[in-house]
Amino acid sequence: MMKRYFLLVLILSFGGGFSGKACSLPSTVSLASRTTTSITISYASSAGYHQVEYGTLGFVVGNGNRSSWVSATTFLASGLEPSTGYDFYVRDSCSDGSVSAWTPYYATSTLCGVAVIPWFENFDQDQMTPQPSWPATGSGSFPNCWPRNPTAGYGWVVNPVPFPNNFTGPSADHSGRSKYALCDVIGFSGTNTAATLRTPQISLGSVASPELSFWYHMFGTGIGSLEVQVKSIGASAWITVKTITGQQQSSSTAAWSNEVISLSAFAGDTIMVRFEGVRNSTFTQMADMAIDDIHVRPGTGCAAPANFQLLGTTSTTATLSWLAGGGSWTQVGFGTGTINPGGGTIVTVSSNPGTLTGLSPNTAYQAYVRDSCVLGSSSNWIGPVNFTTDCIPETTPYIENFDGTSWIIGTFGQPGTLQGCWDRNTTAGYFWTPGPPAFPGWNTGPSGDHTPALGGKYIYTETSGFLNGTSTLLTSPAIDLAPLDTPELSFWYHLYGADISGLSLAISTGSTWTPLWSVSSQQQTASTSPWLEAIIDLSDYADDTIKLRWTGTKSTAFTAAADIALDDLHVYERPSCPKPSGLTITGKTATSVSLSWTSTGSAPWQIVYGTPGFTPSTGTLVTASSNPFTVTGLTGSTPYQFYLRDTCGISGTSQWIGPLGATTLCTQTSAPWSEDFSGAEWAQSSGFWNDPGDIGLCWSRSDTTNYFWTPRTGATTWPNTGPNSGAGGSGKYLYTHVAGTSPLFTHITTPWIDLTPVDTPALYFWSHLYGSNIVNLKVEINNGSGWTSLLTVLPGDQTGKASAWTEQIANLYAYRNDTVRFRFTGNRSSGWWAMIGLDDISVEAAPPPTCVTPTTLSAAGITPTGATLSFSTLSGLSQLAVGPSGFAPGFSTMTHPNATSPTVLTGLTSSTPYDVYVRDSCNPGLVSGWKGGLTFTTQACPSVSANFNYNGLVLTRIFTAQGGTTGNSYAWDFGDGTAGTGSPKTHTYTTPGTYNVTLIVTNGCGSADTLTIPITVCGVLSSSYTSMVAGLSAAFTAVGVGASGYDWEFGDGATGTGPNPIHAYGASGLYTATLRAYNACGDTASFSTTVVICNLPTAEWTANILWSNGSGMNVQFDAGFSIGANSYTWYFGDGTQGAGQTPTHIYAIAGLFYQVTLVVANDCGGSDTLTKSLTAVGLDDSGLPQVGLWPNPIAPGGRLHVQGIGSFPHVDITDAMGRSMSGASWVTLGAEGVVLEIPLDWPSGLYFLRTEDDILRFAIVP
Repeated sequence: MMKRYFLLVLILSFGGGFSGKACSLPSTVSLASRTTTSITISYASSAGYHQVEYGTLGFVVGNGNRSSWVSATTFLASGLEPSTGYDFYVRDSCSDGSVSAWTPYYATSTLCGVAVIPWFENFDQDQMTPQPSWPATGSGSFPNCWPRNPTAGYGWVVNPVPFPNNFTGPSADHSGRSKYALCDVIGFSGTNTAATLRTPQISLGSVASPELSFWYHMFGTGIGSLEVQVKSIGASAWITVKTITGQQQSSSTAAWSNEVISLSAFAGDTIMVRFEGVRNSTFTQMADMAIDDIHVRPGTGCAAPANFQLLGTTSTTATLSWLAGGGSWTQVGFGTGTINPGGGTIVTVSSNPGTLTGLSPNTAYQAYVRDSCVLGSSSNWIGPVNFTTDCIPETTPYIENFDGTSWIIGTFGQPGTLQGCWDRNTTAGYFWTPGPPAFPGWNTGPSGDHTPALGGKYIYTETSGFLNGTSTLLTSPAIDLAPLDTPELSFWYHLYGADISGLSLAISTGSTWTPLWSVSSQQQTASTSPWLEAIIDLSDYADDTIKLRWTGTKSTAFTAAADIALDDLHVYERPSCPKPSGLTITGKTATSVSLSWTSTGSAPWQIVYGTPGFTPSTGTLVTASSNPFTVTGLTGSTPYQFYLRDTCGISGTSQWIGPLGATTLCTQTSAPWSEDFSGAEWAQSSGFWNDPGDIGLCWSRSDTTNYFWTPRTGATTWPNTGPNSGAGGSGKYLYTHVAGTSPLFTHITTPWIDLTPVDTPALYFWSHLYGSNIVNLKVEINNGSGWTSLLTVLPGDQTGKASAWTEQIANLYAYRNDTVRFRFTGNRSSGWWAMIGLDDISVEAAPPPTCVTPTTLSAAGITPTGATLSFSTLSGLSQLAVGPSGFAPGFSTMTHPNATSPTVLTGLTSSTPYDVYVRDSCNPGLVSGWKGGLTFTTQACPSVSANFNYNGLVLTRIFTAQGGTTGNSYAWDFGDGTAGTGSPKTHTYTTPGTYNVTLIVTNGCGSADTLTIPITVCGVLSSSYTSMVAGLSAAFTAVGVGASGYDWEFGDGATGTGPNPIHAYGASGLYTATLRAYNACGDTASFSTTVVICNLPTAEWTANILWSNGSGMNVQFDAGFSIGANSYTWYFGDGTQGAGQTPTHIYAIAGLFYQVTLVVANDCGGSDTLTKSLTAVGLDDSGLPQVGLWPNPIAPGGRLHVQGIGSFPHVDITDAMGRSMSGASWVTLGAEGVVLEIPLDWPSGLYFLRTEDDILRFAIVP
């Protein structure tokens, strides 16, 4: 029966296959309608019957609510909970009896209402939509019962976002579905720093120990905090139940974290949960924090542990730690692969951290932890923590050169595969991977494996994006050091890249890491720089099992110039003869290489060398007696590798260090010489953007990136420039490859070529200049004296890629005995159509050239020292030989190697016969025969006469030669040990005195004359004076330096002499007095200033009362007794003033208590002041009122003087309405009466001061 059953199944299966139609899935599952307690979905299907299964979000098919088979294409699910999401699956039953698979889940939710515990949300329902794709804008949508604030700027959205950011946020949903909630910058900007997202209302019912569980991912340097708040319906305030601060994950691919929060404090309530995301700056975009899989559920009443994490592993153990919850003991559940919470092997642990034992090596495990509070009460399981046990420790000696087949190089940007139990912390962004890379980096990383061999590999740090920060880890397998007595570690490293921060090594014997070694910044300056070796003593770890961890760091995440490489790791027994280190190249010639190293031993050392790839046992061995040491007898232009070791006497020899590569310098070649670029060393580019191809060993080029010479066969890559093939129709040629807009030129330079074997050398080559952006091809030559232009080829011969090449020839006759090299420079304008072709270069013999002798030569304009020569020339450039009559012309007697007609001769001797010869110079090194000689005699030299004059002040004199002619020279002796030349000539002496000044005049042909004149010079002369005035007399004192006499002008027409004159002026006034100081040389210095002459006036005055009554007092004042005054100013003592000699003044209150001041002045500014009271003048006060007050009116806050009411008056002050006023205070002034201080708050108006006998009125005005 069993066999027949299986046969039946096969027949049915084949029957379905033969029909050509399987039972297809329903399609277009969508929402038809919904309420707070029901959802109706619809779907399209060609089958007759359909079945639906549904459940809360994330349920597993088979565990939900499954309908019977129905024929309708709609389905109503009722009895649901409000504000709750549900997954729906649909499948068909076809007419042949087959059943389709289930459709993918369709997630939707009921309308808003009060949800009930247990409640779950994973943000996958159709009512939660992401932001639209660019260029559309918007913030996506949440259901109404999921309010968020704000909806622009920094706010909560549903992932995926239109512009993912590799530097913040998670790379995927927590549960492997599609969506999650993300606090992100909506659009491109926003000034807020905080945003909230609130759940629907959730009834906790009668659950005694409710709890909130959610998963979160917080990766980003701009993250401030995630705050979880709970509020009961009817309560006024949100309660913060959890705050998670700062970045929690280290990369977008890092695992999500789980948080479980007890809601026991809200048991029995209907609550809402609010998530608040905060970023630390309004300008940051690096603040994406995500939440997913929110679950409000019954708890166990036993608080769960937290912060469950792995501390370390061995091959058979794993050490875990956690923060205990509310339990008295803890259980850990673990198993291989993936297990469910509570699955696998469950053990009770008695310590924290706890160690799982008996595990299998190199095996992936998953573990959960929970607390147990009392018997039968346990917390929820927390986890999982994923880990892989270590491999079985490697035994020692241990060698890893990364060349094995298990080390697999990844394709571009991919991490490749590491061998065995080597480990790395990431495989994205910045990570360790086997090399060399498929696409080598530019300006970073090594050019090859440390020990070059076919397929040689190493491991290095690769940047495939700008994720995972600035550091990356590489961890070795466990290594057992027990077999070694004194273990030692060596490895080779290469750090070339401007943005490398460093490389460090740490060691671990368990769960902690100890720093062991480090270097900072790049250590090599080029990809071809030699690798460096690190040798580290591990004797402190003898008998331990260790792991090694390298950390590569770069200065910024936004760089790819940070390739750090490792190779040839070796853990071994430290030798009794330690090997040297630091082997470096210190110099090279064509036949030798000089080496130096660091060694603890002494001479001799052993060096072995050979071609690249040789082994020390097969090379050439030499004994080095010194350090440094030069290996000789090498071949020029040849690559070599060198190894070195120490000899330690009876201890034997050390290990070899190396290889260190070096190429001997190029040797010159001899003409005839040719290059057609067909050799293997001329390697065409692979076509990758950073591969410039290879050129000949002794050739050099200026660029290998954007515009450079490179070999090629066939047509160039661009359609509108370059040739289709080489000059001969096939084979390789050189061309200028264009890969960027700059530079606009590119050089390639040949080896040195000895031209001596060829009598008439010439340079031959073929060129192809097709391209609208080609400017020219310039050819230069260098014989050791610098570059000289030889030939410039312009475009025009080629009009298409298929156009024929053009042969170019440059005569090298001028360089026939030199050793030279050539530089070909392609020049372009800005643009890409600039591929210049160059092929078949050679230096060969050419026919010797000829040069025609000039036909005429004449002399004119003959002077005592010169003449003008004229001659014929065909080349335009000639050579002259000029000498005494009878000399023989030649190269050694040539005076003008680059002469043109006419040529002016200078510097000849007067009255002397000369011969002149001329020849043409047609090319460098090619000349005609001599024309000449032509004889002429220079004129006689005329005589000269010396004469001069001079002027100047103090110690400086200006000397000027007189009667000279153009071309004369003048030499001076200034008589003080100094001399000078030229005219005029300024000289400053250091001290006064008489000096003999001599002038020697010489003309251009040698005649001379001399004149000496004595001169006197004086010192510095300065003039100033001081003066003292007494009345109309002034005493003057001269002040100055270097004067022998003084003349005065006093400013009133009078004069005087001498250093200290006294002068009496006739009247007061302002006078300008001038002093003129003079010395024996006739120099003068003047000084003027104004002298004030003034008699002071004297003030005096009297007064007379003209009348006095209740209206006041009129007083006549008289200043006639004042002396020498013509201006009078009066201050009458009541706050007023007047002017004139006899003014009158009416006082508002009669009295003799006024203090009167008179100020008098005269025309020259003198003044005098006199103050007296009227009583002091002698006035009689009989008949004057005895009671009075002033000033009147008065301002608020002023002082009112009151006379005649005693020192302690009994008065009453009222306003105009009769109301008594208070707040004023009295101040006694003695005989002058008393003062009433008026308060500031008394208003303006009329007031009355009442005594027993009098009533006085006064007014207050603002």
